[in-house]
Amino acid sequence: MQAHVANRELKPALDPWIDRRTGKMAPTLSIATENIQYRSVLVRYKPLEPDQELYFNVEIDAVDAASGAPLWSRRFANNPPMLLDTYGDQLLLLMDRRSLTGGDELNRYRKLTVRTSDEHKEFDERGLVIEVVSRRTGVPQRLVVAPETRSERGDDRGAALYGDLLAVQGDHDNTVVYRLSDGKRLLAFFGRALAGDAGLGLIAATNQPQDVSIYDVASGKEVEHVTLDHYPLAARFVPEKRHLLVLTATQRVYTLDLPAGGPVSGAIR
Repeated sequence: MQAHVANRELKPALDPWIDRRTGKMAPTLSIATENIQYRSVLVRYKPLEPDQELYFNVEIDAVDAASGAPLWSRRFANNPPMLLDTYGDQLLLLMDRRSLTGGDELNRYRKLTVRTSDEHKEFDERGLVIEVVSRRTGVPQRLVVAPETRSERGDDRGAALYGDLLAVQGDHDNTVVYRLSDGKRLLAFFGRALAGDAGLGLIAATNQPQDVSIYDVASGKEVEHVTLDHYPLAARFVPEKRHLLVLTATQRVYTLDLPAGGPVSGAIR
């Protein structure tokens, strides 16, 4: 497990590797030795060359988490993509547009590629490729090229998928939300997305240590802003009850009523 400890007052930020079985620091831990579970699927990164690091010629194998039955396998001749989970039936593969892997995937699946409405040739060539694949089959469904370039400080880019809403996180504390089906840019804000629901047309995000904001996708406006007791770690919409559940670093779960012409309740304003 990789944990990120945010900087606070005079204490610097930290990115430690932790052995999830012992709970102890493990700086030499390798992803090549781990099976990573994404809900009903177990995934393993496997170098195809003996004693080879995960830099090229890597295979990603997925099996059923309950039975161990093979589901799918993907081979990447160059750097393997980052794999991210979603709340739906898909997984996300993230690649830099300039990487050999990003170029290979775009060439291979041209018919599935969706260009965003804010595309810019210069930035697209240095941007981020997000490949949406089926969780159980590994079959590519969409490829999106977003004009989010890597900064000189590092690469904190990421993405989250909420139905037909794709939230792309940039390297400058920014997030842009696109419609996956056609790549239309819907809204942008500072911070990172915590949760989203295409049916409700809402995105929950955080930009400050204790803050949660809710944005209306149709208008792009912030419809509510609340302050919680500590850092928000995760959130999820419950459409049938019109709630937003938010988990903070103190292991408290807040239930926030979604606005329906009125304010969200349940937290400090």
